Amino acid sequence: METGISQGSVTDYAHAGFPGSYDYASFRQLVRDLLEQGKSTGPNQSADLTEYSKLNEHRMNRWDKHFQPEQNLISALSTYKGHTWLVITEGWCGDSAQTLPLIARLAHEAGITLRVILRDDNLWLMDQYLTNGGRSVPVLICLDEKGNEVFKWGPRPAKVQEVFLSMKNSADPVYSYDEIKEAIHLLYARDKGQSLQEDFRQLVKSV
Repeated sequence: METGISQGSVTDYAHAGFPGSYDYASFRQLVRDLLEQGKSTGPNQSADLTEYSKLNEHRMNRWDKHFQPEQNLISALSTYKGHTWLVITEGWCGDSAQTLPLIARLAHEAGITLRVILRDDNLWLMDQYLTNGGRSVPVLICLDEKGNEVFKWGPRPAKVQEVFLSMKNSADPVYSYDEIKEAIHLLYARDKGQSLQEDFRQLVKSV
């Protein structure tokens, strides 16, 4: 869903009340409703994107059920109560499926508002938060009560991103996209959310 805003800053978007964004439950429902129609989020539709979305439903359901955040991190994040975490993503994004449920749980327990916005419907905002020139998602932007940016996170936990870049840039051996994807999702499963929580511990310390 387009926001109705096509330019400006993330602060302008916050002041407008985050039009076209979703809370976590509404985002999950949107993805499910589209899957029932054989679709994925975003204007570009393909069988692959729909299949990724189906797989991500299982991943997110698993995290929703099993993720237990560290209470000392929740206590530290509670100082951000009243802030908003704005996440740019898409339902077909595998990295988002591995991290958004964790982010939603952290936000809920710390009293932080979470809003989710679709990347491809809102490129005016996405293009202000590129990663190495690319539109990688998810991207989380923490905003204070006045809509000012406090910090940014994404598109992967630092330890996961390090492995991803090492494999992507490797000349010997050369890894295929499927091999990289498989390794990254296996890492997420084994990591059990520890790397993401470590990132957020460091973010809290740095601001």
